[in-house]
Amino acid sequence: KEYVLPYYALSKDSPIQTSDTYISGNAEEEYGLYYYAWDYTKNVNVPAQYNAYETAYYEFVRNNYLSVDDETKAFMQNIINSEGFDVSDSDLIEKVADYIKKSATYNLKYNENLNKSSNVVIDFLSVYKEGVCRHYAAAATMLFRTLGIPARYTIGYATYAEKDIPQKIYSGHAWVEVYIQGLGWINVEVTGSSADDGGMDGIVNAIGPGNSFEVKIIPDRYEADYTGEEHTLPSDWYSITKLPEGYTYGNLDVELIGSGKEVGSYDTSIGEYNITVLDPNGVDVTDYVTFIPGESQMVIYPQKLFATSVSDLKEYDGKELFNDELEVLGLLPGHRYEKYNFLSITEIGKIENTFDIKVFDELGNDVTDNYEIERVYGTLEVTPIYLTIETASNEWRYDGVYHYDKSYRFITGDLLPGDSIEFFGFATILNPGEVENLFDIKIIDENGNVRYEKDMESSVYNVEFINGILVVRGYIVVETGSAEKTFDGTALTNSDYTFTVDGKPTMPNGHNLNVEFITSLTVAGVLGNAVVVTVTNSEGEDITSDYFVDVNEGTLTVNQLDVTITVNSFSVLYSGKPTDTRYASGKITGLESLLINYDTEVIYTIEDHVKASTKAYKDAIYVKNGDFKAYGNLDNGQEVIDFTDSLNVTVIKGSLTIRKISIRITSASDVKVYDGEALVNHNYTLNGRLAEGHRLEVTITGSVTLGKKKNTISSYKIYDELGNDVTSNYTVSKTEGTLEVTT
Repeated sequence: KEYVLPYYALSKDSPIQTSDTYISGNAEEEYGLYYYAWDYTKNVNVPAQYNAYETAYYEFVRNNYLSVDDETKAFMQNIINSEGFDVSDSDLIEKVADYIKKSATYNLKYNENLNKSSNVVIDFLSVYKEGVCRHYAAAATMLFRTLGIPARYTIGYATYAEKDIPQKIYSGHAWVEVYIQGLGWINVEVTGSSADDGGMDGIVNAIGPGNSFEVKIIPDRYEADYTGEEHTLPSDWYSITKLPEGYTYGNLDVELIGSGKEVGSYDTSIGEYNITVLDPNGVDVTDYVTFIPGESQMVIYPQKLFATSVSDLKEYDGKELFNDELEVLGLLPGHRYEKYNFLSITEIGKIENTFDIKVFDELGNDVTDNYEIERVYGTLEVTPIYLTIETASNEWRYDGVYHYDKSYRFITGDLLPGDSIEFFGFATILNPGEVENLFDIKIIDENGNVRYEKDMESSVYNVEFINGILVVRGYIVVETGSAEKTFDGTALTNSDYTFTVDGKPTMPNGHNLNVEFITSLTVAGVLGNAVVVTVTNSEGEDITSDYFVDVNEGTLTVNQLDVTITVNSFSVLYSGKPTDTRYASGKITGLESLLINYDTEVIYTIEDHVKASTKAYKDAIYVKNGDFKAYGNLDNGQEVIDFTDSLNVTVIKGSLTIRKISIRITSASDVKVYDGEALVNHNYTLNGRLAEGHRLEVTITGSVTLGKKKNTISSYKIYDELGNDVTSNYTVSKTEGTLEVTT
């Protein structure tokens, strides 16, 4: 077993203490014990001999009595911050003890779920807030340690004592001890008070000889709602003083006096009782207990009853509106109610549907006063007769006369029997436009009394009009002019027009016709001469919608401009290849009439003739469709636009002549002295140039043995690069040299 050693062992042979569980020495030696409660240590003089012992022991205390788990430390730190605890405060220990005492209520019947908590200290202070001395001591121990003050949880026995008076101790107790450096462990009481123990801080005297104990027995306050039945107190409906810890009630038989039925307050009290009290060892100590019976009250509250009258509504018909339907909630079984004093309404207006109500029990007794009746009143409302009258809509062609339409119809509602309606003040319309078909009415009863007219302060009728629309529309016909020209690069317009309104060439009085031309044509084509037509009144407001407008468009026609491209004919020397188009040229006529700056592009095409001919190839040079373009600044604007489609282009084709190439072949001359062998020489010279890539083959057959002869050119051929014979494209001349053999 482990034991907490006495607080202060100070005999001359006492060893220095370095732990709480072991001390060496003579077991027969007597030790002097010094005990100081915290309240008495502020000015205590500690013997010098004690200092050496305390210094060594203090290191052990610091190492063993400051540990706190992280979760608890964080919780306690929040308390320290919120309470403003300061370790430099000389009253800190008293302030912490006071805080712990007030943080919970001492209760032997605390919720035992606290014992199952994963952190009893935190849940004791923050969730349950009630318990016994061990819970207070554990919480204080953790709070002191978090503040850096060594503390330990201690259990034992405690009682009140007086000097030189022996005292038996029966009350088990738990408390906290804090360590004061230089002094030692100090007992600090932190247990709070219960609601009825008079503030004993968890330490009570034993009950026995010389120590009597008072027990109060008081009926609990009884509250109930009226049920129509007699209320009596339940057998356990009382409170009795809590006994000191360890003490119990043996027999507990208490008679409760008091009953009530009607709403009100009734006195209750304690009658006969038989109670015994047992100490922690089961000994009957009832003789040392004084029982004090008390009184209380029984209160019967009214039964809540909810009564709601209905709402009702109708249009005025000259008859009374009355509705006594009632919804009642909360009536006790066997009880009934009677309703009366309902109001009614005949004229137009709105009132609360008030009423009175009485409640009777099954015997016919009036028990209304036992109910708290909440009345919710509906409303009774008589509304005017709602009439919706729609006036006619109509439309006419403008003809210079006034138009109106007096027809109408009822959309909703009807007149009371005997009532009639008069209409007057209908709207009229003359000129093109539209107006609401407004009119006034009177409703008259059978005696000639006016029931409704415009601006009447009150009436049984509420009249709403849906006004039709009266429309007069003019019929305007606008004819725009036509124009035609040949394309010249400028816009064609025509602002001429004529108009009629319903066949007449004039507008109605005060109306103005506005015609805006929106079409012009520059390139060749045909467009309608479109316009935008608007009509305004004398105030300049647009009233075009009052007219039907037809526009007969004239036409704007721009014809194509005739242009001729005359292609020049030309000849080229045979080259064996197609003729290069850069040699082609021509003349453009017809654009001189344009009134704008312009430019043209022409691409010439030459047919692929490659043979020389004495005759020209007719129409071999021309311009294909699309190979001629004309550009210009139409209407002299900034943008250059292709206007080729506005031209009618005629192409006069040109001819191509391919001339033959002239060349001369000269065979070589040669001479030698007779040697018995024939003299030959196949060499020749060429005057002129062959076409690129062409080659010449010449056959020379001249030969002489003795004498003088021509060096005969018997044949020649010209081939192109593909080996084709192209000799016919050349004009070839021959000059033959001489061969001479002398003796």
